[in-house]
Amino acid sequence: MIWDGPRLLAGRLEQSPTNYRWAWDILSQYQALAQHFRRRLASWDEFWPHWNVVGLQTGHYVDFMRYEELGRHPAPWLTTWWRYDVNRVKMREVCVPTDPPVLHGSTRLVDTTNSPADLGQLPGREHEGVWQRVRAVEEQMRRLNVLGDWRSQTREGLETVLQRRGWALAPDDNLTYKLVPWTRTPTPPPVANPSRFSLIDAELHGA
Repeated sequence: MIWDGPRLLAGRLEQSPTNYRWAWDILSQYQALAQHFRRRLASWDEFWPHWNVVGLQTGHYVDFMRYEELGRHPAPWLTTWWRYDVNRVKMREVCVPTDPPVLHGSTRLVDTTNSPADLGQLPGREHEGVWQRVRAVEEQMRRLNVLGDWRSQTREGLETVLQRRGWALAPDDNLTYKLVPWTRTPTPPPVANPSRFSLIDAELHGA
């Protein structure tokens, strides 16, 4: 679980933490209530199998969210968001910003005993060590003081913060991501448009 300001976040497949059992019970009750909307809202019914993080906010709202690549990426990003209004007993979809927020410390929201949800059923023992590798990159970013920069709270902002420190996130060969040195892509020189005088000169010389 993660205390995120006024919100308490829990992973759908996370193991029930002993010290927050009371919060886990509350979130489980709201999940059961939210399922009643599946028969009334087709888009909510379609989204239900795919959410992976639930959030309880100040006792008034319950958020059901999909963070892409949760369990693989050190900063999974929000792609879909539904909110259940406890007081008004209403469910609605919330618009996700173009530059979506990311979730830091997300390894606390995955089931560390099995393969992360986004990895599916992998053959053999390929999933072993995945969350440890993700957590190692989280720790690297913490040492680089990336997480202390407010701009790192969104996907594009995180990319900018890393680049300014000379780093970038790239897929590795182990189903996760790693920090690699960032190199600026060289910008090709502008192509000068010929002036009317150079065109006239070319015509005079038979070019």
